[in-house]
Amino acid sequence: LTPPDHINTKLSGGLGEAENGEPRINLVPQSGGNTYRGQGFYSGAGKWSASNNITPALQAANITLPPAIIKLWDVSGSASGPVLRDRLWFFGNVRQYGNYQTVEGVVGNRFAGDVSHWDYEADPSIQARAANSRDILSGRLTAQITNRNRVTVFHEYQHRCSGSTLKEGSGCRSPGQGWTGL
Repeated sequence: LTPPDHINTKLSGGLGEAENGEPRINLVPQSGGNTYRGQGFYSGAGKWSASNNITPALQAANITLPPAIIKLWDVSGSASGPVLRDRLWFFGNVRQYGNYQTVEGVVGNRFAGDVSHWDYEADPSIQARAANSRDILSGRLTAQITNRNRVTVFHEYQHRCSGSTLKEGSGCRSPGQGWTGL
């Protein structure tokens, strides 16, 4: 998510607001301001960024394939500014991140979906994959009520998708949701 506006760290003990002495961190979230601002971020990796470190000793132990990244990403953006100058401000951010990777040692069934077969036969050409992603949307409105008092309203929505699939080109599925592609 978006970093906080201010971070206050205390490393003393026996203060009035704490019953015991230990480190305390106070995060003050961003709430907008009188200037319109925004930022964006992207990071990603794919099959192109993976390597193979399987040695002959690992192959002798029946480890033939390394863990592999299929797709990994993290995208976010935020915007803030005034609704009414010096009185009401907004701040919002959006983030989506996830990864798809192979699952070592798990292969598909050659007869999956074939109604003429009720048995299992391993098909090493179909490798299992794990799919995970998360969508996060949040928004905040802050109003200056008096010179010393502010009121903030905040809402956050998160959707998490986790699953696995044996098919190339399919990914994460949640109840009531469609598939997201690999």
